[in-house]
Amino acid sequence: MKDMMKLLIGKYKAIGIIAILLPFIYYFFEKIWGKYEILSNLIYGISASLFSSLFILVSFNKELVDLINSMNSEFERHIETIKNELIPFRDQIIQTGLIGIVNTNNMKSLNIDIVNSSKLIIAMNDGKNFLSNNSTELSERYSDKSKKTIIILFDPEAECENVLCRQNGKDVGVYATKIKDVIKDLKRKKENSADIEIYVTDVMLRTHTVITDNIAVSGTYRNSQGKDNIPPSYIYSNQGKEYNFILNDIEKIKNSAKKV
Repeated sequence: MKDMMKLLIGKYKAIGIIAILLPFIYYFFEKIWGKYEILSNLIYGISASLFSSLFILVSFNKELVDLINSMNSEFERHIETIKNELIPFRDQIIQTGLIGIVNTNNMKSLNIDIVNSSKLIIAMNDGKNFLSNNSTELSERYSDKSKKTIIILFDPEAECENVLCRQNGKDVGVYATKIKDVIKDLKRKKENSADIEIYVTDVMLRTHTVITDNIAVSGTYRNSQGKDNIPPSYIYSNQGKEYNFILNDIEKIKNSAKKV
């Protein structure tokens, strides 16, 4: 900005000097070659134009300088905002490994590979919606006997099952029935040679989690009843520290859970 102002002021000075000299040049030509009317008129016109330009530039110089200063201040303010707010937030995102915030549990639409990943851990209260929305990819995975899938669900026999039902506005026993149906279906797939480990925990999960070799998806639950306003799920890369935090958390749940 300062360089631009110097350039403009330099131009004003040059125009001013030329404008001052031209009347003398005009007088000189008028005295010597006054008979050349076209040349005299040309020099007179140029001189008048430069005087007019100088007057306008000088008149608006303050406004122009104020405008430049205002632009400079605004630019510096944006730089300060980026430096003080956006860059630290970006650093936090990189450290945690956060790469996305979504409102869907369809892994294919998110380009998350649950078919070929050597590791796949699913931890949810009932899991029915997730297993249904990703049934095609899961079936493909189950057909590969070398791929183990670990699924952790809420224990349908847990004493606090009625709390989960009340919290979500369901009749007591609804979640127990849903979870038992899911387990029955998973066991049927195991009989068809799918490598599935099923665990049940008496801890109500506060997040629903999917972990692959490279990605951890941690979704939240709404506190109020109903399914409106789907809560967000956060996607973390294994390049950040949160991936391991999530993995360790789910491993602890699995270690205290019961295998079925």
